[in-house]
Amino acid sequence: MIAVSRAAGCGGLRWARVAVLALACAPLGEAVAEVLLTGPATLNQSGETYVLAADVTADETAFTVAPGTTDVVLDLAGHTVVYNAAPSAVPVYGVYLGVFASRVTVRNGTILQGAGGSARSPAVFIYGGTATGGHDLHH
Repeated sequence: MIAVSRAAGCGGLRWARVAVLALACAPLGEAVAEVLLTGPATLNQSGETYVLAADVTADETAFTVAPGTTDVVLDLAGHTVVYNAAPSAVPVYGVYLGVFASRVTVRNGTILQGAGGSARSPAVFIYGGTATGGHDLHH
């Protein structure tokens, strides 16, 4: 969060600017948990909701959920993610869930492999760790 202040138009709630692209209103004492994304990113904050602000194209992996990150939502907001837009000698993914990432939800959009066409590069790859689980994929 960049700035937090009381705002007259928020009915006793606080305004918090998240990233540099959005304002969100939440009850006092509650964190605002939404981060707008405009390009490929590593999602490393547990409990956050990440929302795409536009279609995203990535030469390699588009989004990585960092190892150990939990309770993350990646809301594609009706947008399209194209990964592997350029050739790669190693597998790449639309969304890569690192070891021990758990309770991750990907929803509301389309993930497509680009012209790079790398082998063994599924749209979503879940790295197998003993605490991995509870993931949801929604179209």
